[in-house]
Amino acid sequence: MKKLNQIEKCIYSRNLRQANQLLVQVMDGLTSNKYSDIYDYIENKFYSSYEAKVFCTKFASALVAIASDEAYVLADEDYKTFCYQQGLIQSLFLASGYNNSAFLFQLIGQDDGANNTNINSLESVKKYYAFIPINFALEPLVELLPTLPPQVSFPYIIGSIINNHPASQHGKAMREKLLGYGKFITPYPVTDNDISLVCKAWQRSCHEEAREKHHFRFFLNHLIRVWLGARRELACDRSRSPKAKILVLFEEADDDGSIFELPLLNATIVNENYHVMGMTDQRNAHHPFSNEFDETEYVEINLNKINVFLNRIENISPDVIIFPSVGQTEWGIALANIRIAATQIIGTQFPYSTMSDCIDYVIDESGVGIDQNVFVEKEIPYTGDDIDAFFETLNERLIGAL
Repeated sequence: MKKLNQIEKCIYSRNLRQANQLLVQVMDGLTSNKYSDIYDYIENKFYSSYEAKVFCTKFASALVAIASDEAYVLADEDYKTFCYQQGLIQSLFLASGYNNSAFLFQLIGQDDGANNTNINSLESVKKYYAFIPINFALEPLVELLPTLPPQVSFPYIIGSIINNHPASQHGKAMREKLLGYGKFITPYPVTDNDISLVCKAWQRSCHEEAREKHHFRFFLNHLIRVWLGARRELACDRSRSPKAKILVLFEEADDDGSIFELPLLNATIVNENYHVMGMTDQRNAHHPFSNEFDETEYVEINLNKINVFLNRIENISPDVIIFPSVGQTEWGIALANIRIAATQIIGTQFPYSTMSDCIDYVIDESGVGIDQNVFVEKEIPYTGDDIDAFFETLNERLIGAL
């Protein structure tokens, strides 16, 4: 690879800033080509394991040179990039002659003369987090995270959660620690470039085993709401329709042949008293809606253009929002942190609590009950009588509010 030769030349001539920029470009190229890790890249781009190992070793050597140079200071954006690319960095080192990057601790730190290595500057700490993924991390430096500025802790914690790389038992234990550090990243000023990663961390944390994962989502919700800013609650006019409006927002279809449906909408009380609208992202346009909807629409739903979609919602002015799932898409996670309608309900197609006070109820489609210790939403049992009673009471309340 031509860029790899350029990187080596920059390293040997001590032009580390240029080498850093080229490394970031190569990493962006790897990820944008949809390769989940370096092994996929090697399999598709190289003809022999020897060539693959040479590539990975040269690349890893460039990272080592940057990490071990005491005079070199990582730019803030580069620090974030390396943290967010933890999975790729781990794969590079594992496939290289180094086998892992844990040895960098001795190179980044300073010998205290008693055969101990200490990391005694913030810049050194940032290099440690940038180049040593959570699977290889030393516990004392993981436990240091709550004491550091959120500009340092946020990228490493989020990067560790979003990278779904295979975890060692040690790595698993360290990730569990990170899930308990949610409150320490809430002061971080999330930007448009960060918000997608926050939503990815929300999704990935659901699948962790540690119970702290639920509280971690609570703090991620805080970051999402700060990013949403003034759009936290929509100013909908709900007095323009003779029937109360239910808007059902579908994140994704189940599989290639499925349709968008919600059987509970067939209840008589719903048919008689509600105008039901189904909506989903236009990317799902090849999936039809079932006939229980009075109106359907495919629209562009983009996290970075969320205000355009919210303007459409304001024009609809729903009384009730139903999310059959929350957690399959980034925009679904964001919308669960906005008060769109007077009553907001989730289903259990994605079987986790939103940990959001903007969602009022969860419909238990399993029939066996939900764990109220981990769901903040109030349960609606999924039986005909219970559903009828719920929507009848809700309709009476909505009419009384007009």
